[in-house]
Amino acid sequence: MGKKITSPGWSAVFQCYTLHNLRRSVVWPLIITLLVVLCSMASTESPTILIDAVATLSLTIAPTVLGFTLAGYALMMGMSGSKVMQPILDGEKPTLFQKLNSTFAIVLGASFITTLVCVFIKIGMSFVGHLGALNYNLKICIKAFTLFSLVFLLIYTIFSIKDITINIFNFGQFAQTYHDVHPDDERAAGDIIVIKENLLMRFLDRFRKKS
Repeated sequence: MGKKITSPGWSAVFQCYTLHNLRRSVVWPLIITLLVVLCSMASTESPTILIDAVATLSLTIAPTVLGFTLAGYALMMGMSGSKVMQPILDGEKPTLFQKLNSTFAIVLGASFITTLVCVFIKIGMSFVGHLGALNYNLKICIKAFTLFSLVFLLIYTIFSIKDITINIFNFGQFAQTYHDVHPDDERAAGDIIVIKENLLMRFLDRFRKKS
């Protein structure tokens, strides 16, 4: 049994959303980002134009992901007081509900950071001319780092849609399984209830792993 987590704030989020989860979530975005940056280095297109294009694309996608995530989060929180939620509110700490909660918080935080960084980049594009006084290699490094950061944030935000979608679907599957296990007819035989409870526990274990 893990330590009970009741404190608010981002410190609690990162207690629930472990380093292992973070590593898993950044692997594919990181690989794709490296491929994109390597391709851009081989391109004849100006890095400044590429940075501006990625920033513009991110400002289109990130707010949409933010709204989608908030809708899914509101759906989950709206059912937090339901008896359906009881099995995922109990158990090993952090509970499954806290893990799902932290996943939504991470995705919302990533979308917010992506939007904020892109806004600052778009504003900073007007100061690109002032980089002329810097060493050529330093300018290349600054532009490469900026492009890498923007592409990574964009790809991570896009991949987060997949995670949120499957979490919402799994939550719906859990609600359906809970309904099947707990029929309205309380006169059901005890042995049938025991069998269904075992099915619910097996599904709950799979739900934890998938989420």
